[in-house]
Amino acid sequence: MQGTGSGVGRILGIIDLGSNSAHLMVVRIAPNGVFAVLNRVKHMLRLGENAFQERRLQEEAMQRAFHVLHSFGAMCASYGAQEVITVATSAVRDAHNAQEFIQRAYEATGLAVTVVSGQEEARLIYLGVSSGLPHSLGQRLFMDIGGGSTELAVGNSLDHACLESLKLGCVRLDNQFLQGREKPVSDAEFAAMRNFVRMEASHSLQRVSAYDITELVGSSGTIQTLHALGYRLERGAAPGPDETTLTLDNLRRTARYICSLPMSKRKELPGVSPRRAEVLVPGAAIHTGRLDVPGMARILLGSDLCVDATHPYAAEASRNIREAAQSAGVPYRRLLRRESDLPDGCLCAGSAEEAARLLEGREGNILLTTGAKELSAF
Repeated sequence: MQGTGSGVGRILGIIDLGSNSAHLMVVRIAPNGVFAVLNRVKHMLRLGENAFQERRLQEEAMQRAFHVLHSFGAMCASYGAQEVITVATSAVRDAHNAQEFIQRAYEATGLAVTVVSGQEEARLIYLGVSSGLPHSLGQRLFMDIGGGSTELAVGNSLDHACLESLKLGCVRLDNQFLQGREKPVSDAEFAAMRNFVRMEASHSLQRVSAYDITELVGSSGTIQTLHALGYRLERGAAPGPDETTLTLDNLRRTARYICSLPMSKRKELPGVSPRRAEVLVPGAAIHTGRLDVPGMARILLGSDLCVDATHPYAAEASRNIREAAQSAGVPYRRLLRRESDLPDGCLCAGSAEEAARLLEGREGNILLTTGAKELSAF
């Protein structure tokens, strides 16, 4: 259960070191189990860059990871975290030099990195996303595309029935097929990626199809970005916070559109960070290549990181953060409510006091979510 922020409790830092992005969440856990999110930060790290073909983490990518981990550790220390849990997924899981990376990460940052299995990653995704959805006894198919792997889970609101992890990720697929090139992607090239995805996912999808799936749920930044782009193409505006359904037809149209653009133009698309643009076509290939589930024509977007725009603390937070911004001499503006909309490297605060501390000596804008006591500055 998530709480509202203040009070005594144990402070915990949680770091997710993915193949494409790294996330930090700092939480305060009260004795009764209620927790409050104190801060969230995201960096497009690209740890899996050029790692999957040779199954080796590259030196430049490892150095980026050490820098981010050091920054995350310092932030956890500033909150007085009693424990920092650091987990790594596909890029480290598949690398021959994983132990070297883990040892060097500990020597450079003091953080002990634990590598989670694909099955455990799928289970954690199921727990996080399902907790944010309406209660249902029907079996949902949960899908999450990462940089190095794609996780599938079948389950209802009570428990999971099936967990799958596939070696299909947007960075991995880009390394294999496109290698970050500038020119557009032809129909034949996109079809080749889709066919590869179907072949690699065939056994997992056969096992999943044994269940009576009532709903598809997609999570991760890739599907959120494709949804926002498709909505803009169809309606000429960004989706609202309650627009959380994506049709497969719309997804296919969006895929054709982004394939027609050179990389430089993809990076100029509204709401798409340059690093996300580099792997957007492979992400679309994975989604369109493995989502042909019979009877399912729509995808529900799920996230465990959404905030509630009707939260009773929203108005109070807006006033407090506006005052903190004015005191710091920093302009502010409002933001969409999904964490995937935050720029890379955002900092969040749960109070005016935390905002003032984080803003000290910084330049840029304040981004205020429409939900409860959340602030970001960049």
